[in-house]
Amino acid sequence: MGPNEKKLREIYQFYADGNLESVMSLLSDDVVMRSVGASNRLDHSGEWHGHAGARAHIQALAEHWEFARLEL
Repeated sequence: MGPNEKKLREIYQFYADGNLESVMSLLSDDVVMRSVGASNRLDHSGEWHGHAGARAHIQALAEHWEFARLEL
């Protein structure tokens, strides 16, 4: 497993555990998150920049989606 895969697995595990602060600690300051979909139908579609954007994106996802299981 390479370093990027290891970091991504850690991020997903922290997300699954509900540990948003640990997710944020592993993201770079200039992180960009992209989510596709019709913006008039999905609050989490679009492009999100920086830690504030990443936090808002993750919170928007959590408001509208419930994950029954996350396998890494």
